[in-house]
Amino acid sequence: MAGAVWIITLVGLIYSPDKKEGTADLFRQCPLLLFPFFLLISRFPVYQYRKNLLTLFGLGCVAVIIYLFIDALLTIISFHLPFSALFSIAFINHNFSRPIGLHATYLSMFLSLSFVFFMQCFLEERRFKKRALFVFGMLVLLAGLLQLASRSVLIATIFIFIVAFPLFLPKGTIRFRFITSALVISLLALAGILTISSFKKRYVTELRNDLTTTALNNEDLEPRVKRWEFTMELIAHKPLTGYGSGTEKRILKDIYFENKYYNSFLNGLNAHNEYLSIWLKTGALALGVFLASLLYALILAWKRKDVMFAAFMLCCCIVSFSENIFDVSKGIFFYAIFYSVFIFSLKTAKDE
Repeated sequence: MAGAVWIITLVGLIYSPDKKEGTADLFRQCPLLLFPFFLLISRFPVYQYRKNLLTLFGLGCVAVIIYLFIDALLTIISFHLPFSALFSIAFINHNFSRPIGLHATYLSMFLSLSFVFFMQCFLEERRFKKRALFVFGMLVLLAGLLQLASRSVLIATIFIFIVAFPLFLPKGTIRFRFITSALVISLLALAGILTISSFKKRYVTELRNDLTTTALNNEDLEPRVKRWEFTMELIAHKPLTGYGSGTEKRILKDIYFENKYYNSFLNGLNAHNEYLSIWLKTGALALGVFLASLLYALILAWKRKDVMFAAFMLCCCIVSFSENIFDVSKGIFFYAIFYSVFIFSLKTAKDE
């Protein structure tokens, strides 16, 4: 089902007036089809190596965050800035991830998945030294999540730990303690956000601005919710078939210009909502297929009691409300690789 998006794009290409852009989207999304295909024909025992893969991925994420903090601190020292500058606008969100050239939201998704994995390992591990290492890793990842300041990923992570993760734990004391701990950590993170002015601006003020229905003439960015409204206006004209693959940015630029959203026009911004994007380009039926693929994966994760798979899918589902994750390679590869690994590890485990 990872290839559902690729198939949707292929169908939308048939009647698209922007064949060049639609074809580019189709080739960009090829990993969604190729990764599960290669795992299928190779018969690689994914289940045996899944934990190793997630461990290496998690350690890589920890190393990247440590590097980014060191780079930020060296910059602060080099320019003789106070250490408090680390929590200023100059060193959070995209400015924090700029040294490795990776979008803050997608790096945050990597950290969120690794955080869940380390938590699962922590709960399963009984040796003190290893548990301490997992705690260290989680602290680094949590610090990275806050510094990257991706609102959608932080919301997804909190939801996973307070609502979803406990459902996979045995009822009783363990579940109660975990929920209590998750709430305490969330409250501490919230206190930090509200205390540090740059975090408060990013997490609270900018979120409020993004959800307002009034254009902000004194801000560089226009409200995201208005871009969703423009997208819905376009969808209303072709709700069943959409406009075809590759048409999103062109038709949105027209409506941005008409409504004097010049920043969105000049930057060629997409809908910043995967669900609306698919509906706009390929219609209601395609959106239904996409939603069915997500629901299938969530049901499968629940039936197999796979908290990692469930956390991965929930993170992708929630972030898709604010990002077009299948329009960029980093989102496509992340989804293609881990969806394939989780699906095929479930099948292998069942077969064994």
